[in-house]
Amino acid sequence: MHTRLPFLNPTHFRARLNVNVPQYASIYANNSSASGASAEETLHPALMATVVAWGAKFSEHPLLVADRLNSPTRQSGLAKTLIVRAREVAEALKVHRVPAAEHVVIALLIEPLQSRALSSVLPLWCFASW
Repeated sequence: MHTRLPFLNPTHFRARLNVNVPQYASIYANNSSASGASAEETLHPALMATVVAWGAKFSEHPLLVADRLNSPTRQSGLAKTLIVRAREVAEALKVHRVPAAEHVVIALLIEPLQSRALSSVLPLWCFASW
């Protein structure tokens, strides 16, 4: 996700994503041994939901662009829904309660997606006029 120090190795992620897709299995079988991915690994559902939410937030697909342009806040309602769904999947699968390396990655990827209202982040005294 981050270009300088990515949380996810793109080659490893693609290999794990395409484990169950027959037409891509032969392509990634050769790369999986080089990248350290085993053919038995599958993606965590919360990780997949989080990556889809990131993709929807920054996608230039005409449907998502039109959704952004039709919104008064210029934020895609579809992307917001996918972000909420990713959070729900992570909570349902107890990502924040069970210690695992993959759960840490999921939590680190979900956190920046969740926008907070300025008033909920700043203390109330910041808005008082002196």
